[in-house]
Amino acid sequence: MALTIWVRFLIAQEQQITAAKIVTELTQRGINIHSVESGITDGVGLVVFDQFSEELIKLISNESRHYKNRLLAIHCNKLTPDHARSLMQSGATDILGLLNSDSIIDEILARILRWEAVDNLLESPYVKSNLIGESPTWKNVLRQLVEVSHFTDAPVLIQGESGTGK
Repeated sequence: MALTIWVRFLIAQEQQITAAKIVTELTQRGINIHSVESGITDGVGLVVFDQFSEELIKLISNESRHYKNRLLAIHCNKLTPDHARSLMQSGATDILGLLNSDSIIDEILARILRWEAVDNLLESPYVKSNLIGESPTWKNVLRQLVEVSHFTDAPVLIQGESGTGK
């Protein structure tokens, strides 16, 4: 597995051991990791935080590049539903909690591998020749559609005005 991700930590000093553990375990599993400070923030990113703030929302909005990049927000404390909604609306692709951190590395890897599978499906010739568009918003919609249709048995209903290219 030769995946590369970037990581940003917005945590207090007492959480630094957790941060080091995440980096070490992901590296041991074959994930190449860059810090945000390296300037490489394309592709998949992890933002580990312990407090919800406007700084966090701005960071997620900027680093997700309006849904161009996949971003996993990992919180170290409890998160309210309103805060979770704000994170998702600002560009987080998913949110995980470190409260039960025994399986956090497996959960991170599962998300990353699933996203990679979805992106591979989107790059298939069949999808590329039938679903045209390159905007980050369109790609985000396609990612959600492919993820639901490939990984669940749930029906998908696409609504919209006649003639809009559904």
